[in-house]
Amino acid sequence: AHEYFAEVPELNGKTLKKKLWHLLTQWGVKQAKVCITVGAELAIELERVYGKSFACVRNVTDAKPQEAVQTFEGKTIIYQGALNEGRELELLIDAMKELPEYHCLLVGEGDLSAALRKRAEGFGNIEFLGLLSPEELKKITPKCFAGYNLLDASGSLSYYYSLSNKYFDYIHASLPSISSELPEYLNLNAQWKCGVCLPNSKEALVNLLNFWKNNPSEYAKLKENTKFAAQENNWTLEKETLKNLLTF
Repeated sequence: AHEYFAEVPELNGKTLKKKLWHLLTQWGVKQAKVCITVGAELAIELERVYGKSFACVRNVTDAKPQEAVQTFEGKTIIYQGALNEGRELELLIDAMKELPEYHCLLVGEGDLSAALRKRAEGFGNIEFLGLLSPEELKKITPKCFAGYNLLDASGSLSYYYSLSNKYFDYIHASLPSISSELPEYLNLNAQWKCGVCLPNSKEALVNLLNFWKNNPSEYAKLKENTKFAAQENNWTLEKETLKNLLTF
């Protein structure tokens, strides 16, 4: 289960479709010899709902040495992923108006591509890079200052229990991440202290980035901790869990 399929935001208010997805998932769970999902919190929830144990195999980034790179001249916030509803990208754009010393890169396309570009008109510190290959993205991300990962989970349990790929991409690029106050990110940041969880508000985001600007030592601690987080959260280790699950 890549996500909580019956609780995705696209099914809000669609009672019949949601019920059908639950029934389909229940049928699949009963047939399965092994049930796997992508986050520890979601595994607990799916077991509660469907009555069968779910293992957790996270979609973490490949292990590789973290190299020192020449960062962009200005402090750059990067968002990588779909430009879709619920990603709090409007909030990010609005915050950049109050952060002229920061730059923002949005990498990806989606349903909100046109609307977000229009919202950002006149902002000299926001750049849309469109779709990039993984190789191109890996060259850009380590040059940035922080990774953006806010998510509006108010109408979606799938979002609430999510654990995004980008969170680990940021870690492996030595970037402190800015995430929402959701279970997986709260747990990981409490353990590794490599990022910050915020309320989904423009004020909270602006205050954090101003704090990092004025307290570089606090930012540096988070960045240093990404090295330790990357050593323990990578596919080299995670794939062993999957291999063990598939040996039956």
